[in-house]
Amino acid sequence: MKKKNGFTLIEVIVVIVILAVLMAVAVPSVMSYMDSANKAKYYAASRSVTQKINVELSKLYAGDSDAKNYNSAVKAALNSYNKSVTGDTYVYATIVHSSINNAANSISIDQDYNGKTDPPKEYAPENIKFITLYFTNSLNNINPTCYCNVYPNKKIDYHSM
Repeated sequence: MKKKNGFTLIEVIVVIVILAVLMAVAVPSVMSYMDSANKAKYYAASRSVTQKINVELSKLYAGDSDAKNYNSAVKAALNSYNKSVTGDTYVYATIVHSSINNAANSISIDQDYNGKTDPPKEYAPENIKFITLYFTNSLNNINPTCYCNVYPNKKIDYHSM
């Protein structure tokens, strides 16, 4: 009797089909885990940045800050955060939204407040409705990768771009 060496074409096709079915099931679940991990990274970064901003603004409004005005207090918090980043979660831009008078008030951190150095008191820490943080891969990149809305009740909305 002749000894059989190797695999038949049918056996190879069956193995390939089984591997394809396993990949079709495994790839979507792995991708969802990667997406969840990415969101968690930005949630943690958002909490850290927001905490630094709130500390700086509280010090400013209490008169205990080295910052001269609102912009410099928030920029100091952002610079402090960006210097400590080791990954790709740099903050590119920040918009603060106020809850005074139920108006849709919002200011960009670089905005000029009609020639004043400070924004109105409606942007004091206790009046902040939420803060929008735009993230980027590096400080040299001006294209945001995502943004997060951070609310005072610790809720964070993640939005990819």
